[in-house]
Amino acid sequence: MQKIFLAVLAIIILVGAFFFFTKPSNANPEDGDGNNVTSEINVTPTGVVHKMVLREDGYEPRDISINLSDTIEFSTTEGRPYWPASNVHPTHRLYSEFDPKEPVMPEDTWSFVFDRVGEWRYHDHIAPFYTGVITVVDSSE
Repeated sequence: MQKIFLAVLAIIILVGAFFFFTKPSNANPEDGDGNNVTSEINVTPTGVVHKMVLREDGYEPRDISINLSDTIEFSTTEGRPYWPASNVHPTHRLYSEFDPKEPVMPEDTWSFVFDRVGEWRYHDHIAPFYTGVITVVDSSE
């Protein structure tokens, strides 16, 4: 009887965790995480690429301002996998597309075209104390 109870309890916990981590996010200026979402636009990449490197003391540059449709190319000098992603750790729901969905090997880069205007806080999913802010502006306005 105890084994059945534990099995049912485990299933309930797994189903609850699934719904908790997959529910949609309502990212808005009041989200308490400092992300100011103003718009989502279908964009064509500008071809402008900004380099962001994870070093021993964090991302460089840590904070950056870019134009809508610019690309940021992430890399590392640390010789270990890294995982740049939007906040909130660990779910990355505030800008779920800004997430490679798996670790990036140290010899590889990962690029992302920003198609949303706003102030996007980010972190390294593997070492979440490495943080920064990417501000995306629409220069055509």
